[in-house]
Amino acid sequence: MGLRRTPFPDRFAILPSDRYCFGENLSNGRFNVVTRSRLPNGAEALAIDVGLLAFDFSHDPELGGITKVQFDGSGEVPEEVMDSTANIIRIQSARMRLATFVTACVYGTHAHLSNSSIYDALFPGLDEIFDWCLPRPDLFGIQGHAAAELLSRISGRGASRALIPTSHVLDGFGLASRLLSARHSYQAADPVSLIVMTYQAMILHNRQHAGASIALQAVVAEAALQELVYAYGLVKDIPARLSHAMRATPISRSVAKSMKLNASINFLKEAGVLEAFLAQRLDSLRVTRNVLMHEGKDATPQQSGEGLTAVRDILHKCTDERNFELNMGWSYRI
Repeated sequence: MGLRRTPFPDRFAILPSDRYCFGENLSNGRFNVVTRSRLPNGAEALAIDVGLLAFDFSHDPELGGITKVQFDGSGEVPEEVMDSTANIIRIQSARMRLATFVTACVYGTHAHLSNSSIYDALFPGLDEIFDWCLPRPDLFGIQGHAAAELLSRISGRGASRALIPTSHVLDGFGLASRLLSARHSYQAADPVSLIVMTYQAMILHNRQHAGASIALQAVVAEAALQELVYAYGLVKDIPARLSHAMRATPISRSVAKSMKLNASINFLKEAGVLEAFLAQRLDSLRVTRNVLMHEGKDATPQQSGEGLTAVRDILHKCTDERNFELNMGWSYRI
């Protein structure tokens, strides 16, 4: 039938910023592994001094060990081949989602520890990945023709590069591991999705696509607020994930599922979970989202920036992790 089965690569690296490098110094002429960490799902993350984040999915039972089916014959392409291609795209998308999540954890941790915003963050696509190898445990290599392209991008940074210390990278890997391990305890939201969407919203804000950023922020806020209703034990028969002095009568699961953004804000404010200033910021985000959706009036960068601050605060509560910040500035000319 002309079918050929080959192992699909378990590794790729991404360049998630045009500024950041990792470690305390850069060597000339070669790429070095600064640190590495095994994530709870079995995937391994490596930080490379030039700013690459590399991933090995071979020990991840869901994302590794994939077989690619190819058709070398003529005529109609067998359904097995089309299914294989669809599965590879699905797996690669899930891998990229995990890579973006780890990137957000590292950058967000560094931003918090350095009291700064995030600079020049990127959201690589599936066509912007690099195959890699380890000639030695501490030496990192990019395979194929992509090496020249990567070297050109890195050399074009000039004096704008900034170093993220190894300790900050390790703290970021630690944050990613804790959130991955905690996923099973979440009832209404996935912490990985919340972080990835916030990272995307941050980049959209930086590029002054304020309306698109607001739309994503509202999705994150609504999911995180609904999760908080469960997490603080405010739903009947659901044990609390977070400690809180009860100030509200627990509601049923059906009521909790039906609560939209406005209802969640008011309920959690009355329950003492949301401070008045945070409830006001979230309500402003809600109003801005509604104007965008129902009136077609785009948001401003000031509004998307304020929304990111509200999302930051609600994520701190929802994840019980407060040492990360996902925010970027924006610039203009007059």
